[in-house]
Amino acid sequence: MKNKNEKGIVSIFVLFAMMLLLIFVFSIYSLVDNKLKENEKQNLNLLKIYSNKLDLIDSNKSADNNEIIPIYNINQLNIVGTGSFIKIDSQVYQCGMGMSYVLKDNIIVDIEEDLFTNRINFNDYKLYSQIYYIDKYIYDIYYYKDNTYWKNIYYKNFTEKDNSDLEYSENQFSIIDKYENNNTEFEYMMIWKYDGIYNLAKSIQSEKANNLDEIIVYKENINKINVNGEIYIFINIGNKI
Repeated sequence: MKNKNEKGIVSIFVLFAMMLLLIFVFSIYSLVDNKLKENEKQNLNLLKIYSNKLDLIDSNKSADNNEIIPIYNINQLNIVGTGSFIKIDSQVYQCGMGMSYVLKDNIIVDIEEDLFTNRINFNDYKLYSQIYYIDKYIYDIYYYKDNTYWKNIYYKNFTEKDNSDLEYSENQFSIIDKYENNNTEFEYMMIWKYDGIYNLAKSIQSEKANNLDEIIVYKENINKINVNGEIYIFINIGNKI
């Protein structure tokens, strides 16, 4: 009788141990399955994001890393060097710092539209800085206002530390003494940001300025800028480019 009781206890123990093992195995399976489902869900969400924003639907259309990226407009130039993806001419490019770019058309920035949105799309430094590889042999970037075209020749953000080594940068830019203009009369336009609001003034002079101190509109308004401001200086290049 004792042996039967012992065998019964052992059987119950074995059965209990097997149930614990099955519960453990099932728990591991559920954990792994849930993890795989979560990863799949995240991958689908990422795919939706990239598909909606970048139209990365067909991976066969992705460009090779050594391809030269064409730039047609200001929105594309904004992405240059950011590492973001963009679709241009049915090709998907990743616009990293080490890529090569080429302007395929003149880029026109509507200043009136920028002033209305209170944000000027300033990208001129990318065409001159050695950090970016952008071929602008044929085309260039221009600004449009009052039925005429303008070229940005100076920019400075006063919130950034002044550094003379950063002549062509997103914080400081100047081609005042390098930009050629054969006009007999020179019109300059200065736009400055003060307390979050853009202001605008113009001046006309008979001689081309080779530095800031020779630009009348700059001398008349530079004292209106505080440490949190920024300024843009443009030169009028006429109604044709």
